[in-house]
Amino acid sequence: MPPKTNVDLSKMAPEEWVENLRTKHGYDDEPEIGFEIFGTTDEKTEWLQQERCRLERLAKRATEQAVTASRVDSIRKVMRQEELARMGDVFFGMFPTYSVNAYAGFTPRGDRVVMLHSALPATISAWAKFFLAKVEANSETDRTEHLPTDNDLLLLCYSIGSAWVPEFKPLIPFSGHFTPKTISPVSEDSRSLARVLSESALAFVIGHEIGHILEGHVGYHPTDKTFNHNMEFAADSWGLRLCLRHALRAGVTSDDTFVTKFAMLGPHLAMGTIATIRNVQTGHHPSVDRRFERVQNGVEAELESHLGNRAFHEVLEVLDEDWLLRLRSIGQKLYHQHIELGNLIESFRAVIRHTGAQPAAQKVPELRTLLTTDPR
Repeated sequence: MPPKTNVDLSKMAPEEWVENLRTKHGYDDEPEIGFEIFGTTDEKTEWLQQERCRLERLAKRATEQAVTASRVDSIRKVMRQEELARMGDVFFGMFPTYSVNAYAGFTPRGDRVVMLHSALPATISAWAKFFLAKVEANSETDRTEHLPTDNDLLLLCYSIGSAWVPEFKPLIPFSGHFTPKTISPVSEDSRSLARVLSESALAFVIGHEIGHILEGHVGYHPTDKTFNHNMEFAADSWGLRLCLRHALRAGVTSDDTFVTKFAMLGPHLAMGTIATIRNVQTGHHPSVDRRFERVQNGVEAELESHLGNRAFHEVLEVLDEDWLLRLRSIGQKLYHQHIELGNLIESFRAVIRHTGAQPAAQKVPELRTLLTTDPR
């Protein structure tokens, strides 16, 4: 469907505005499957294929919107009434743009919106599954490092990189999709914990954007970097606050302290995912390294502020007295794995752009071999 022309964007509802934006930028064309795979390009086959792609895109968007609504609803449940009142009516949606991973803003009509890159939930989920796969493997060998192998990183590099870097798409000459055992947990318990962890990380990301709204942020200052960075730090505090509330609620509803422990890793996974995508300081954003350090240092104080001193120590007693120290250690390892993968993705991007980065260039044939050989 072509984008609407000669329309007044200031009269569009958020859903209509997003739909028009998708079509205008050609995002609806990305999932198209080449007609040549059917061995024919006759008019009937082409029409059927176009209709199939159109229906698949509609189904994908409906699923994305349903998932977003479910995640937002789980966060609303841990927000206080006065916080909900301050937030007001906000449209939450997903949008397949490579320019940002998430943002809070306004439509031309003035409606408040929070938009997430449509690949963000899948990226966080892939990392959560990978982490639990390493925990699972290490438990079988009495190791605790949760360290990825080179092959693990290569597989993650492609599966995550292709979602964020357009140049990755032609790297592999096929479009098959699989989840190798080395980067996905096997047991149902581990898969369940991976879901808990990914939902917690998304709670941080969505909470960060909600934080911009609650703090009354309306835009970045054109020249005041300190002002802009403090806005991001303030939004991170809200992301941490709502994520930890979400983690505590996950444990209460499941009556399982192990669930709470894994959910509390959510902020670390979220910050690591952001660092994988982009970890540089700009006029708008501080580096993710700085943000991660502040988030880590704020966990204990945020928990005590939310629970109160007495309940805080009671929770620690249930979780294990040294859990916060272990959380910090595991969180740092998890974060630095993201940094390693982010560097690898950037290196591959350089190769694809023909800048001659030889270390990564030598890995391309190896990556192709891994991706065309399903190890299951």
